[in-house]
Amino acid sequence: MIFLFTFGSCNGQDNPTHLGARFGVFDLDKVTFAERLDTLFAKQKKSYKLPKESATGHDTLYTIFRIPASSAEDKTFKFKNVEIKPKEVVDFYADQSNKFRKVEASVYLTKQQYNALLNACKHFKDITPANVRTVHNGKYNILQTRDAGTQTQTTLYCLDNKTDAAGAPQQAFFVRISRLSLKKTDDKFYSQFNDDMK
Repeated sequence: MIFLFTFGSCNGQDNPTHLGARFGVFDLDKVTFAERLDTLFAKQKKSYKLPKESATGHDTLYTIFRIPASSAEDKTFKFKNVEIKPKEVVDFYADQSNKFRKVEASVYLTKQQYNALLNACKHFKDITPANVRTVHNGKYNILQTRDAGTQTQTTLYCLDNKTDAAGAPQQAFFVRISRLSLKKTDDKFYSQFNDDMK
C-alpha cells in the first residue's frame, strides 16, 4: 500500500515528483516552485540544460532545463485545460543558486481551444499596454494573475494569427504561458523576468 504513493508529490504539491507520462500529467498551473528541478528531470532518458550568460558575459544568470522534442511524450504537460504537445517546448528556469524560479511554454491552439483557455482564465487581468494593442491591431493581448497565497505570477501572451485565407492553419492562436515565482523579488533574475508591465 505504501508504494501507491511513490509517484505522488510532497510538500503540498499537486503535481508528480518526476516528469514523464508514466508519472502523470504535470500541470504548469499547479507549479509551487518548491519542486527541485534535478528531481523532476531525474527519470528522463534525455534532457539538457542551457546556460545563459548575463549581460556582462561573466556569470550565468539562469539555467534552462528542457526535454528535447524528440524525447518528449504525449500527456506529460498541460496548463489548465490545454494539453501541451511534445513538439511544444516547456522550459524550466533555475537561478544562479539552482533554485527553480520560472516555467514557460508556448502552444498553438484552435479557436475552440483558445476560447476554452480564456474561459478558464476569466480571473486574469488584461495588462496589455495601449501601444502594444495599437501596433498589433488588438490581436495581441497580455493577461495576468497573481496569487498571494502561492506567491506566483502567471502571464499569458496571446496572439491571434487567424486569417480567412484559403488553406489557413486551424491552430491560428499562439499563446506563451509564463509562471514566475514571487518568493524572491530583489535580485537580477526577478528584474529580468518580472512580467507586470510596470
